[in-house]
Amino acid sequence: MAKVMWTAKHIFKSELHLRKHLKKDRKNFLKIASKLKKLGMINAKRGIIAKEKNLFAHIGFILFKNKQAYKKGMRIINQAKWDKKIPKKNRYETFLLDKEIY
Repeated sequence: MAKVMWTAKHIFKSELHLRKHLKKDRKNFLKIASKLKKLGMINAKRGIIAKEKNLFAHIGFILFKNKQAYKKGMRIINQAKWDKKIPKKNRYETFLLDKEIY
């Protein structure tokens, strides 16, 4: 069965907004991480977009073992408390991983 990767990209107006968000995002994610793991989350990673002048953004990646684990995990994610006060543009995407290349 195919693994599922969910991504969440957030773009901010300033580095200060990005830094505040990263701190809150980590704290809030850690509150639900053990539940997600039990439901089939394989791992979660975060990257800050670099080498773009005046772009303050990050993307989070969550890998689930299958579609069922993804659906259950998304219920937890959608019900969780997230940072809503810091203004940002959001982009969410879901990918079925069809091939492990290496």
